[in-house]
Amino acid sequence: MQFLRALELAAAHGFDPEELRGLSAVWFVARNLDSGGELRGRIRG
Repeated sequence: MQFLRALELAAAHGFDPEELRGLSAVWFVARNLDSGGELRGRIRG
């Protein structure tokens, strides 16, 4: 995520924009909006 608007939207949902900006292309952060649980990981090809 490098686009400012995308980072602003993610921040509005409680994500850390600096953490997202630093992720490599195959890494992710996901959040269950019902439970608040978070998952971080890497997509394997």
